[in-house]
Amino acid sequence: MNYQEIIPLAKQGDQSAFQELFDAHWNYLYNFHAQKEISEDEIEDLCIETFSKAFEKIDSFDLNYNFKTWLVSISKNLYIDQKRKKSIDQSTSQINTAVEYPDETPSIEDQLIEKQRLKDLRQMIKELKPQYKNILILRYFEELTLAEIAERIGISLSNAKVLVMRARKKLSEKIENKP
Repeated sequence: MNYQEIIPLAKQGDQSAFQELFDAHWNYLYNFHAQKEISEDEIEDLCIETFSKAFEKIDSFDLNYNFKTWLVSISKNLYIDQKRKKSIDQSTSQINTAVEYPDETPSIEDQLIEKQRLKDLRQMIKELKPQYKNILILRYFEELTLAEIAERIGISLSNAKVLVMRARKKLSEKIENKP
């Protein structure tokens, strides 16, 4: 594989170049995180997020450097951010359990607002292309692993990973552009 040829194609938006980079580096990145004490789902999500961010920022990649090193540094930073967020969440949780708070049962208004948010989210998912809509439903509503999704719809695992990544990106674009 000649990265000097593939990366410029990826920078031009060539999907087969993205696929080639994805296929060539998925296992390495997955195994890199498998050494950590995190679940398989967390590893998959971290890898998908890494590729998503890398492909989003591919224009900033300098061909004088190693692509694998660049990818790992993105992934390390995402992992560190996740750990920090978990640490903050746990600290907040410990503080919250140590202090008595008044009943925080959601009010009727809060429940209505949450229902409206879910309704809006479901509507945005329905507006996606059928392949993206279906993959998001399988991943997040039916909570299937990427391997289970691939098996269910009869595609390769790497294609399932790419589809989830693209579907998440399309949904986030819809959410960001929502008036």
